Amino acid sequence: MKDLAERLTVDVPKKIDELKAQGGPNEADQQRARLAWEKITKDGKPLMFGGDDVKAEELYVELVYGLAVTAFNRGGVKFFGLNWEAVK
Repeated sequence: MKDLAERLTVDVPKKIDELKAQGGPNEADQQRARLAWEKITKDGKPLMFGGDDVKAEELYVELVYGLAVTAFNRGGVKFFGLNWEAVK
C-alpha cells in the first residue's frame, strides 16, 4: 500500500468535498463513521502493518470516511500529523 499519510492527504479532502456537497454529514454518515472507528480499532492491523492487502484497502476506505466525517466536528481531526477541519 502506498504511503498511508500521502494517500490520506489526497483522499480525505475529496471525501470532505463530497460531504460538503450534500450539506455536510447527516446522521447516517455519523453512524457509519462510528462503525468505521470501531472496525479500525478492532481489526486495523492490516492497515497499519500490512499483510492482507484487500482487508487493508477496506479499512483504508473506512478510515478516509471516518476522518472526513470527524473533520466536521469543532476543531477538526488530527491523524498522523495531518489536520483536517471542515465547515458545512
